[in-house]
Amino acid sequence: MSKLFLICLHTSLSAGWLVLLVVCLRLILHKAPKWTLLLLWAVVALRLMIPAPLELPFSLPATSTPGTAAMEDWLDDYVGDVEIIHDDSELYDAAVSAGRTPIHAGEDGYYVVTAPDQRSEPATVENTVVPVLAMVWACGVVLLAGYAGISDWRLRRKMATSVVLRDNIRQSDQISTPFVLGLVRPTIYLPFHMDVSTLPHVLAHEQTHIRRGDPWWKALGFLLLCVYWFQPLLWVAYAHLCRDLELACDEAVIRSMAPAQRADYSQALLTCSVSNRFPFADPLAFGEVGVKDRVQHVLSYQKPTFWFVLVSLVACAGLAVGFLTTSQAPTSLSGQPPEELSNLYVGDAPRVSALVQTLPYPKEYSYHSIALQTAQEPYGMTVYLQQTESSQENLQSCAETAFDRISNLGTLTFLVQDAQGTQTRLVCYQRENTQLTKELTDQQLLLTFSQGIEESGYTITDWVFASDGAYDLDGVVEYTDGNELP
Repeated sequence: MSKLFLICLHTSLSAGWLVLLVVCLRLILHKAPKWTLLLLWAVVALRLMIPAPLELPFSLPATSTPGTAAMEDWLDDYVGDVEIIHDDSELYDAAVSAGRTPIHAGEDGYYVVTAPDQRSEPATVENTVVPVLAMVWACGVVLLAGYAGISDWRLRRKMATSVVLRDNIRQSDQISTPFVLGLVRPTIYLPFHMDVSTLPHVLAHEQTHIRRGDPWWKALGFLLLCVYWFQPLLWVAYAHLCRDLELACDEAVIRSMAPAQRADYSQALLTCSVSNRFPFADPLAFGEVGVKDRVQHVLSYQKPTFWFVLVSLVACAGLAVGFLTTSQAPTSLSGQPPEELSNLYVGDAPRVSALVQTLPYPKEYSYHSIALQTAQEPYGMTVYLQQTESSQENLQSCAETAFDRISNLGTLTFLVQDAQGTQTRLVCYQRENTQLTKELTDQQLLLTFSQGIEESGYTITDWVFASDGAYDLDGVVEYTDGNELP
């Protein structure tokens, strides 16, 4: 649950900035057709439903959301006492073996941070405070959804005494304003006392809601509000969404009306208006939201020009590209990984994995997975590759880049499975004494390079020197469980 809460927390931060931008755009685009404002809120909904932006080649470069760095620092803050153990301490190896991650301290070597017992994981905000916040968040989701469910059930019970007027239109003496209730089979409910002159405008409005699928949009908005209830800007967004649904519906109804008919429609809004309250999930009431603004908009309505529509659509597209997508993982013009993946250490598994995936492999090779050997020095890494077609290309450039970017990497082993899946080639590199010569014996090679290989299910059967460079050695290996990469 903590992981899910953190995903929602990060997503809500980005969505909060998006909501602020949409609110500003609403003011700028006040003359644009109101249905375009609903497209802006659709971008917000998609951002909330898609936590990770889509990678597209034509998107903008990825940038950090303001506040994300501060949130990450807060999550990493230690709670209570901790122990700092440097790599020259006799307790260092035991702490690393217990799973503590080595931290690079530049020229001072490495250190690990532990709990006071010098082995356990230290207490941080993420592993102590976040679980409590996650429980509070879950309770809030349940309470808000439960309140909406109970309110809907009570209203439906109240409408059990209503009578059919025609088709999906019913009348009741228990209500003071007309509304639409239901999603799969939406029904229009009218009060008995409604004036005959008002009825055509009310029915036109509510039927337009149904035709446009507005009950579904409002329900989706409230569902997202239940999940992200802790983000105050989303309460603002939901209130504006309900207001824009009504304004867009009004526009669709009055678009072909004469001025006199619009005046009658405005009078119907005033007649059916109810006291302002926060618009919950159900129902869509005719005179519930922003009646004063809606009357003014109806009376002053003018058909939007082509340029207002175009600018509004461009704004929607820009928001979608900026907040829903990101550029694909970049590499430099030289084919090397991005510079931010530098000064790494073997224990930093996420960043090391990101680096290995962007190494300049020959086109005949595809990355599969990695395994890290951190139990003792020299620290090692095994990279599993699959070969799509036969090739004699070597991996020297990849090895040089890996040793350059990972400061404490001592040995690097590539296990390359051939295109037929019948044989695996072993290519090994080491940081020290990289100019390998034939004076090294098989026994020395096994001691230097086989750490972790046999643990991965491989048996080394033979060694031969590579003919394509002095850096690497090719070995013939067999996989004991059937020639598949782990």
